[in-house]
Amino acid sequence: MKPKLIFLTCTWNRPNITKIFRDNLLDIQNKTRDLFEFVNIVIDSDNSNYDIFKDHSSFIYHNHDNLPVSNKWNYGSSLCSSIDFDYIIIIGSDDILDESILTKYYEYMIGGYDFIGILDLYVYNILTDNLYYWPGYSEPIRKGETIGLGRCLSNQLVKKLKYNLWLDNKNKGLDSSMNIKINKLPNIKKITFYSKDIGICCDIKSETNITSFSKLSKKMDEINQTTTKYKKIKSMIYEN
Repeated sequence: MKPKLIFLTCTWNRPNITKIFRDNLLDIQNKTRDLFEFVNIVIDSDNSNYDIFKDHSSFIYHNHDNLPVSNKWNYGSSLCSSIDFDYIIIIGSDDILDESILTKYYEYMIGGYDFIGILDLYVYNILTDNLYYWPGYSEPIRKGETIGLGRCLSNQLVKKLKYNLWLDNKNKGLDSSMNIKINKLPNIKKITFYSKDIGICCDIKSETNITSFSKLSKKMDEINQTTTKYKKIKSMIYEN
């Protein structure tokens, strides 16, 4: 029997980036439909991306106040309580993956893991056409912590968290707040991996976050435009 996955995302504005996200998600789901069943939940605000999803029956579309951000995400996870699923995958509306990542998830799901996480990612600046690689947290207090993109939680883990995956009333530090909640639970079977060894895991930066990105990019390695990774990510963004 195929595992049923819920992809949960939150959106607000940035329709050009959201459309890239939507097309990529549908593409990788089409390529892995022999392995999984899919449910996609989108929590928007102010109907800002309604036109992106209105004609796509593959998405369950809801609206919620954008702030506090963690309350918006928790609203989305609460909707999962009425769905029969095996795993939830958390993904931002500016994130893209390739099918190799989902195939890796499948291996770990068959292994019975409750929490599957990614340690690294690529970052693409859509304004300047630059690609960077971030190898993960290096600070002692956060080393080994997974990124938010692609966090995968089993049905049993979600139930233990009572469908409330983040601390309420948070506008930043959401990834850490989920860690706090999970780390309080006993006997959680976890596994992490580096995406660069498997396929593509990429965050797209645009005009709404370019200031913070200019600081972040100084800590990352820039990827040459002649590389296979750069060409693959460009094709995922512009050819779907």
